[in-house]
Amino acid sequence: MCLYGDYVMDRPRSDTLSHVLQDNIALAVGRQGQAVGQQTWNLAIASRFVADTNLFYRGGIQYFPIYLYPTKQKELTDPDQYSLSNKGRRPNLSKAFVSELGAKLRIPFQTEGSAFANGDTPDWFGPEDVFYYTYAVFHSPTYRERYAEFLKIDFPRLPLTSDLSLFAALVNLGAELVSLHLMKSPRLSDFMTTFNIEGDNEVARGYPKYNEVKGRVEINKTQYFGGVSPAIWEFHIGGYRVAEKWLKDRRGRKLVYDDLTHYQKIIVALSETRRIMSDIDETIPGFPIE
Repeated sequence: MCLYGDYVMDRPRSDTLSHVLQDNIALAVGRQGQAVGQQTWNLAIASRFVADTNLFYRGGIQYFPIYLYPTKQKELTDPDQYSLSNKGRRPNLSKAFVSELGAKLRIPFQTEGSAFANGDTPDWFGPEDVFYYTYAVFHSPTYRERYAEFLKIDFPRLPLTSDLSLFAALVNLGAELVSLHLMKSPRLSDFMTTFNIEGDNEVARGYPKYNEVKGRVEINKTQYFGGVSPAIWEFHIGGYRVAEKWLKDRRGRKLVYDDLTHYQKIIVALSETRRIMSDIDETIPGFPIE
C-alpha cells in the first residue's frame, strides 16, 4: 500500500516495523549527529513500540529491533541467518559479528535471552547481552566526546572488548538503563519531585517554563513541579530537552493523575540516567576498548 497526497508520500515499512509489534526491544539511533545541531551526540534510545520517524529533532531515525520474526519464507531458509528459536524468532545480528565477539570473549552465543543481565558471569552470551552492552557503550560520555567528529557524520561504531568482566559489567549497566528508558525500572517510583499546588493542572500557552533559581518546572502561572535540578532540565535525548518536550507536547491539556506521576517518573529516569552514564565511564578503563 502507498499513501499519497499533496502533503504526504509514504508507504508502510512492515518488514521492519512488524517485528516491534511483538515481544521485542529496538534501538533507535541517528546516523548524522550534526543534523540535530548539538555539540554532544545523544541520538540513542531504546523502545518497545513502533517509533515515529520524528523521534529525533532532525535527520530521522534508524530502528534496529533485537529480534526478527518471520515475515517471508526466505527468512526460514536463508543459510546466512539463524534458525528460529523456540519463541519463533531469531536475533537481528549477523553471524560474522557474533563470531567476532564470541572469539573475543571466548564463550559461545545462544540465540535467545540474556545470560549476564542477572549479575552472573556465565559461559555463554545472548542477543540481549549484545543489546545491553551496545546501549551502555553508546551512553558513555567519554565515547561521545572522543568520537564526536565521527558521530556528526555517520552511524555510531561499536568497539568490542575481550575482557569478559568488563563485558558483564557493561551489560548490567546497559540493562539498567534500558529498564529506565522503557519505564519499567522499580527505581521510578522513588519520586524526587513535588506537585502540590491546587489548580486545573493545565499546561498553559507559553509553558512549560523553568525557574532555575527555585529549581522548578512551571506548567502555568501557579502550578509547578518542584525539585528539578538544572542538570536534569538540560538533559537532551535526540536533540530534545526531555523534561521540556514532554510537557510542551501537552500544551492546552489538563494533566490527570497518570500524567502527573508519569512526568515525575521521567525526572527520576533522567536523574538515574546521568548517574549510570557516570558509572559507565568509571567502568570503562579507556578508549579504544580492549
